[in-house]
Amino acid sequence: MRKMTGWKQATVAGSFGLGVALFLAGRRAAGMLLSGVGLAVLASEYREPLRDFFEQAPDYIERGTRIVDALSRLADHLRQGREWEGGESGSPYLT
Repeated sequence: MRKMTGWKQATVAGSFGLGVALFLAGRRAAGMLLSGVGLAVLASEYREPLRDFFEQAPDYIERGTRIVDALSRLADHLRQGREWEGGESGSPYLT
């Protein structure tokens, strides 16, 4: 795999960084637009790896969903265990 030129690296890093900053600041449309620019530049340089990634994306999403479901069940189990013992959990995360 070849290395990106300096201006492409700067464009990708800058657009993703500013996109995240704008998204977190509440300017979601501008953040998504800048992130899209970074993704387009990245895709122009690495077509095959990105094509492979997007073909496998449903598998990644399914695995991620299973992990989140398992963590949710674990949190419910821990929450129920604390309630069964009759005490407060003492943790803001296990309410």
